[in-house]
Amino acid sequence: MANEPTTDQFVRDMLREIGHPRPWEKSCSDAPAYIYDALEGASKRHTGKRGQPEFLIETGEFLLVIEDKWSYEDSALREDDNNIVCTPDSCPGYALNGAAHYAKHLASKTKKRVFGVGVAGSESHYDMTCVSVGANGELKELANLETLAPFAEDSIDEYYRVAVLGELPREEREVREIRKVAANLHEGMRNYASLENENKATLVSAILLALKYRPELLEDLTGDQRSGYRDGEKVYNAAKEFLESSEADLGPKQKIGIMLDRFSYIKRHVLLNQRNRDLGKTPLQHFTEILDHEVFEAVSSPSHSAFDVLGNFYGEFVKYGGSDGNSLGIVLTPHHITDLMAELIDVNSDDVVLDPTAGSGAFLIAAMRRMFGDAEKRYNHKPDRLVNHLNEIKKFQLHGVELQDRLFAVGTTNMILRGDGKANFQRRSFFDATRDDFFPYNPERPGRLEGFTKVLMNPPYSQSKDKMTRHLSELSFIERALSQLEVRGRLAAIVPQSAMVGKTKEDRDLKAKILKHHTLDAVLTMNPDTFHGVGTHVVIALFTAGVPHPETKKTAFVDFKADGYRVRQHVGLVDDGRAADRRKHLLEVIRDGVPDDTSFVVRSEVTASDEWQHSYFYFNDQPPSYEDFYATVADYLTWQVDMHTHGLGDLITPALAVDEAEALVEEGVVADADLPDLRFEPMFITDVFETMKAAGKWFDLSKARVRGAPAVPYVARSGGGNGIGSFLPHQGFDAPNAGNAITIGVSTSTVFYQPTDFYTSKEIQVLRHPELNVLNAPLLVAALRDQMHKFAWGNGASLDRLKATRVMVPVATDDSGVQVVDWEGMTEYGRNLRARAERSIDRIVVGKIRS
Repeated sequence: MANEPTTDQFVRDMLREIGHPRPWEKSCSDAPAYIYDALEGASKRHTGKRGQPEFLIETGEFLLVIEDKWSYEDSALREDDNNIVCTPDSCPGYALNGAAHYAKHLASKTKKRVFGVGVAGSESHYDMTCVSVGANGELKELANLETLAPFAEDSIDEYYRVAVLGELPREEREVREIRKVAANLHEGMRNYASLENENKATLVSAILLALKYRPELLEDLTGDQRSGYRDGEKVYNAAKEFLESSEADLGPKQKIGIMLDRFSYIKRHVLLNQRNRDLGKTPLQHFTEILDHEVFEAVSSPSHSAFDVLGNFYGEFVKYGGSDGNSLGIVLTPHHITDLMAELIDVNSDDVVLDPTAGSGAFLIAAMRRMFGDAEKRYNHKPDRLVNHLNEIKKFQLHGVELQDRLFAVGTTNMILRGDGKANFQRRSFFDATRDDFFPYNPERPGRLEGFTKVLMNPPYSQSKDKMTRHLSELSFIERALSQLEVRGRLAAIVPQSAMVGKTKEDRDLKAKILKHHTLDAVLTMNPDTFHGVGTHVVIALFTAGVPHPETKKTAFVDFKADGYRVRQHVGLVDDGRAADRRKHLLEVIRDGVPDDTSFVVRSEVTASDEWQHSYFYFNDQPPSYEDFYATVADYLTWQVDMHTHGLGDLITPALAVDEAEALVEEGVVADADLPDLRFEPMFITDVFETMKAAGKWFDLSKARVRGAPAVPYVARSGGGNGIGSFLPHQGFDAPNAGNAITIGVSTSTVFYQPTDFYTSKEIQVLRHPELNVLNAPLLVAALRDQMHKFAWGNGASLDRLKATRVMVPVATDDSGVQVVDWEGMTEYGRNLRARAERSIDRIVVGKIRS
């Protein structure tokens, strides 16, 4: 095929990115002898000749074979049971089938673990499918990929274990162990010490700080009951001495005082300090043993630096205790999200980072890890410079604000244990913090570090409940944080989807204010299970501070719900083996402008009145297929037949005389006539239809008059019977909605053509145009249905959302050179489709009667 070399080059580029610039191709004559010999007799056409795969690479114990096709439609051919077909016809014609054929052959000959990948389409629109070959030669189809990142040398083994064997990812195994410890501690603190939930994470913080200062502390916890010698006093004193030491270098005495106030109960808590009969020791000694043996290394080791251990402890205590977290709007951010957000705004070792709602310090931990890594890359051969730079990062470049004193203690402890006691972690309301609070006079601080360049934040959710608390909305936190940034500083915030809608006047005003002074770069709709167990659907919003949003700027709206994480029963949210691949592709799209389908990214101009999320701007840029159009026409025709069969035909027949209606349908119909060629382009719904309004004078069916002969269709939001819930007698007033219209259910996204006048339930939108008729309407119904997937409960097909929605419609160019809807072409197409559907129904009905 003429375009196949283009796809070949696209695959070569992807292979080069994962460290394979010279894959074996076709004859594989330069491959090792055992691979070259294994291709003998492997022809895709089953002729017994040598196989010539398009690409083949070897990585450790694995082989990867790739077949590609230039046409997206040639991705894969499956049997009725959805299995891959490996026949002499399917293997040469379809990318995945050919790859699967070679993978099975190579696995049997080489005894290696083999992946087969099919790539079909172009760089801007492609399908990448994958199979693995089991020990017995059986094929296992894996989830679709966006890149070849899982097959890189340092990733392929983990990908195999997770995607093929179904094991938990290494990181999740470690997380699971930590959470198991948290669960055990929760049980122990409840059973042995009757600790309130708010004190559990605080106790963990105090013990870990005490162990940091006195590693031998455990030997000194003996259960002595004398005043001044109790276990609680020893833990408290060790933590206090550490906080006041030069090693911690914690900063303001106010911060130390807040911490010690939170820890003070440990000294006098009776059950903590009293020897427990079942344990044979004090509960405090028991908890210290667990933390010393199973947690301390994890919480302070650089290898665990991306994982917020203390934050997860706090989250587990809140979860098990059914306590304060969610009621306070506290939603702790998963570590893969904090890492992603730091990468999205490119946090580096020169940045000064602020988290204005710092919680347990998870964002600061993620930022510090990236900053340390960047510094080590830059100054790897200059050890003195590296030490100075790392000290600057610790002392001047990480700032956090937290109002809740419990979380403040957890966050401060987190930063200390990470080797950053100097972090500027403040307990106050972010809205009260001034520049002097963040950057008081300090002759040691370089001038270049006296302003924030990056903000990472997860503000409290659902705090804006009435006019008195409007200033606590998520957008208020974002606007305030943007005002604290230097010009061209970057901000990443994770907030509920509803925050991007602007439901209140105050939020709409804030959106306008933000765009007036700052730039909205991108909004990512995230996995609905990101905060599994909380039920909050979130987006990540990216901004540039101090640069007014240009009217012509194309903001990227991304659907990142398929982020490579899924909920596993009894475990929680885990990587399904594709997370690295999905993340790499996301960064390519956001940073480098790599094209993708509108189902993944829409780049659009944006205003304050728009909803800042992918579903608002999304449209399916692939026109409906012949099968889509035919199915819609056939469904409508079948409904008509059903109505006539049940004696209701007159109620759905337009006021148009019967002979005129028949003439409209029959005009120009020729048996098996060729369908006209239609040219499709995207158009806003408001440019296709003359009017789009909410249905007039709707009423609830339960309040309808039901006595009397059925006379008028009642259109509801249901999906069956052409959207008609029932047929009602006249209600004492004329049906307020004239026929020859298309209806859309707001909350159900159901779309139908209504030929006659109708009543409606609530939440029905009505679309009209003078050129609309029974022949072209089904085509527009199909086109509209293709766009309805973006709507859902709580995010329905409102008029504002529909006005921002584009559909793929047939177009023509008028005499003045303007692109317009091709009503004539649609009518002709619909007429011939209807004729085909009628003949099909005739054959079926006659055949059934005869049989």
